[in-house]
Amino acid sequence: MATKFFGQYLLEKSLINKDQLLSALNEQRRLNPKIGELAVIEGYLDDAQAKKINQRQKAEDARFGDLALNMKFMTEEQLNTLIDKQAGIRKFFGEILVDLGYIEREILVNELNTHKQEQKELEHNSQLKIAEHPDARCINLLADIVGKLFTRTLGVPATFCGLTLSEDLKISASRFTHLSSISIESNIDTTLSIACGNGLMHEVASRLIQMDLSEVDDELAWDATGELLNIITGYYAKDSISEAYSYKAKPPVFSNKLESLTEIYQTVIGLRMDSELGDFYVIISR
Repeated sequence: MATKFFGQYLLEKSLINKDQLLSALNEQRRLNPKIGELAVIEGYLDDAQAKKINQRQKAEDARFGDLALNMKFMTEEQLNTLIDKQAGIRKFFGEILVDLGYIEREILVNELNTHKQEQKELEHNSQLKIAEHPDARCINLLADIVGKLFTRTLGVPATFCGLTLSEDLKISASRFTHLSSISIESNIDTTLSIACGNGLMHEVASRLIQMDLSEVDDELAWDATGELLNIITGYYAKDSISEAYSYKAKPPVFSNKLESLTEIYQTVIGLRMDSELGDFYVIISR
């Protein structure tokens, strides 16, 4: 579960810069189209059908291709053709960096090996820390939900890379200044939050509403982050709250004070998430 993405790893080691990272990600996105994008290109779906499937994905934990079959928009033969085509044109992130001239192949190979070893150690330590926590089930559940939805809705993987508890979150307050929160009223009242920097919030908006990054203002960025949190909250509430209890999720509220969570709630659990767009927190507060 715990991962530091290779691009972020290279950025932290100053082997590439932020502009090169984003450029390579955009190139990867162009060269590695999603199944839905390929389906429209090949004429198996029209834009309206693809949009309907994307909307349904927000409510169901299912892959685009499986939903297309269930909704009878595509045949199995068409889906298999798209999967084969996608595999044939896929290009890995490291190859793109080399092709763009951002890193030498020999350095890339060495860093890949080092990165893999670090990931094994990070995975081991993170799992030990989670296993010792009384809310281990909720932590694993939220990390899994965020990872899937970040990838599905934004086209960029995100995954858990560390656990931060209450007072230690204050150390991160200067970087993660944009806080979106939704309160869930049920047998155990819970608040879920996303804490991130301004740049990541704008990237979320750009990808979620499919708008050029230069056109995204702060208001759109806040709204898009709240919408992403709405989707996350729906999945979390459905899977974490017993069917014996009802629940009500309030609309998202926004703040610039991450440390305020530790002042309001007795228990605050921060899940540090990593993505090629940058790191962020998803937070459980009670």
